[in-house]
Amino acid sequence: MPIKQVRTTTITVASNTPATAASSTPAPEKAKPTPPSGWQVQIAAAESEEGALDLLKKAQAKAGDALAGSALYTETVEASGSTLYRARFVGFDSKASAKAACRSLKKAKFACYHLHP
Repeated sequence: MPIKQVRTTTITVASNTPATAASSTPAPEKAKPTPPSGWQVQIAAAESEEGALDLLKKAQAKAGDALAGSALYTETVEASGSTLYRARFVGFDSKASAKAACRSLKKAKFACYHLHP
């Protein structure tokens, strides 16, 4: 099964740490990639993007046809001073297809949950 292009999104999670005084010069905004539409399946969060992609490729090899038509996707999240990379399959057209993919992944011994962004 061919591997589709991976897009990465960065999400910053709010923390309970008080904010420091803002600089008078605003930082330039970076272009944000468009998040994928449709249902998604997350299998893990890894400490590196390479680790997340490796998990996705292993899961894809074991789960078979249930992941057909989906794409590999990593999403960066920062929480409590750490950066993690969510390992997700994206592009499911329905909740039922995302749930079916999760069932196949769980049979292949991968943690899994489906979500709609």
